[in-house]
Amino acid sequence: MDKTDLESKYLEAKRLYYEGSPTLSDWEFDQLEKQLSDLGSDVINIVGTQQEKEINHLSAMLSLQKIQVLDTNNLPIEKFNSWFSSNNIKSTSLEATPKFDGSSCNLIYIDGLLNTALTRGNGKTGTDISDKMKLIVPNKINIPGIVEIRGEVIIKTKLFDIKYGNIYKNPRNFVAGILGRDETSTDIIPDFDFISFEYRVHKTKLYESYIHGNNTFEILKENGFIIPPHILNFEKDKFSDIFFSMLNFRKTSEYGLDGFVIKYPNEFKNTIGETGHHPKWATAIKFPPTEAITRIKSIAWNIGQSSEFKPIGVLEPIELDGTTVSNVALHNVGNIIKNGLYPGAKVTIVKSGDIIPIVKDIIEPVFDKKIEDNIPQSCSTPNCSIEIQGVHLLCTNLNCESRQIGRLGNGISSFQIENIGASTLKKLYKSGIHSIIDVFDKTKFNKENLINSGEFKQGRSLDIIFESVDKHSPFNMMTIVNSLSFSNTGWSTSKQIAKLFEGKIPDWSGLNSSAYLPFLNKSSDEYKTVESFIELIKSNGHNIIENEEVKINENTITFEVTGSPKPFGFKTKGEFIKAMADKGFIHTSLQKGTKYLITDDITSTTSKMNKAKKLGIEIISYDRVLSM
Repeated sequence: MDKTDLESKYLEAKRLYYEGSPTLSDWEFDQLEKQLSDLGSDVINIVGTQQEKEINHLSAMLSLQKIQVLDTNNLPIEKFNSWFSSNNIKSTSLEATPKFDGSSCNLIYIDGLLNTALTRGNGKTGTDISDKMKLIVPNKINIPGIVEIRGEVIIKTKLFDIKYGNIYKNPRNFVAGILGRDETSTDIIPDFDFISFEYRVHKTKLYESYIHGNNTFEILKENGFIIPPHILNFEKDKFSDIFFSMLNFRKTSEYGLDGFVIKYPNEFKNTIGETGHHPKWATAIKFPPTEAITRIKSIAWNIGQSSEFKPIGVLEPIELDGTTVSNVALHNVGNIIKNGLYPGAKVTIVKSGDIIPIVKDIIEPVFDKKIEDNIPQSCSTPNCSIEIQGVHLLCTNLNCESRQIGRLGNGISSFQIENIGASTLKKLYKSGIHSIIDVFDKTKFNKENLINSGEFKQGRSLDIIFESVDKHSPFNMMTIVNSLSFSNTGWSTSKQIAKLFEGKIPDWSGLNSSAYLPFLNKSSDEYKTVESFIELIKSNGHNIIENEEVKINENTITFEVTGSPKPFGFKTKGEFIKAMADKGFIHTSLQKGTKYLITDDITSTTSKMNKAKKLGIEIISYDRVLSM
């Protein structure tokens, strides 16, 4: 790229960053900025980005000089000393505060009352977000005159992960995106915090000059603001101690931070001054990156109880926050195909919650490869074959041990039988319990047989299993059909098939014909299997109720959807609903008792979202529910 192209890339990346949708990692952006600096480009002196609804800042909101730490064993002491020496200040007393990874905001108070709240914008002007900020900052302070209070709008990492992490990539993007919206989002903004680190008192209404307040943190705290942890009055030769102190604080911090800021005390700030781009009295020390760019070398596959092969991206090893990362989950076949995550793809890897590596961004996707060349040719179990079904790669051998255990688990889940986990399912299978029919066949499913198998011992654990089976949900035709785990048959299809056995007219529209066609023939194995299961249930003295009579209890997983599932690998909502039905979820309309509203945007304000909130229904993302 020539200089002009680099400048265009830089300006576009900066715009997207401040809008909450960055295309470059912090590391990439800093390297691009350094490259332009070496070329003598002036665009790096532009602070922030241009916004609509601009209002002038009383004094410019500048960026910070940055000193990047690449290796904790080799700290950039010389660069730090160079910055310190350039200011020609005799005092060696410095201050340090964490550099929180939030969205910058400037509050303007006039005679103690909040007048305006502005984003950074381009440094000279910002967007008015007063209606949002008044929800989380003091609306009145005890500092007279005209005052600017600066800080970061941020959200606690744990709170973000619980409520919003399934939709948004990281807390900073989320905060910036919400602040940039036209609507106030009064149900979200209160989850944000404003951490203040500076205030400025202006001498005149002409805003031509100002002084920095003294005893900054004490005064801010007294006026109801959250202040950052801070280290005051340390000597410059203690840089290493301060660095590791801040690095350790990062591990326990409630908020995300990507470094810390070293600055001179307030009394020197006016003397040292500022450039058009940054204050000379402060510099940012950037921690080693917690995200890194690498390539996918190959794809490994693991098969689980559901007989779905899960892809694992084998990476060119990278170092993230002191650990080597060589693998990352790729979720399913559909995700690989849709996003070009074949071997050779260049990706940004980030640690989710500083623990689990995930693909954050796809920098260079690969689309010129075929999925058929990158999947296993057979299952590990003899006589098994595999095929792609929708977004999933499945073993098609119905007699595959893993698949049969998965089918048994689906039957257990369909009847809402509790206390039977993965290990117990395997034991039941080895004991000769190979299907849900066997569970309700008392000649097979009894304590004597299970104990004689050698897989179970007499005791309370075994008693709990039988008690759980006895407490299953009422028998209804839809549950009976679904529990048998017929090919391509989830809850939606099972509901219509059930109508055949209830003497009703099914609605086959939108359903996979290969799933229901066998049931139109009363001589088929599928039809006879349902009939035999019905006879077994009735012989045990149970009644079978119709679907409309099914009572949804607190353990039933019911859901409704809103928004588009396309970003998550599904062409239509119907396809997604079927996939969820196959997981044992029941699709319903929004009503009291519905467990989840699944959405593509957890912050949206659609009628369904509002109704769900009113009914107290939990709102989660497509991504999150698919991981259940």
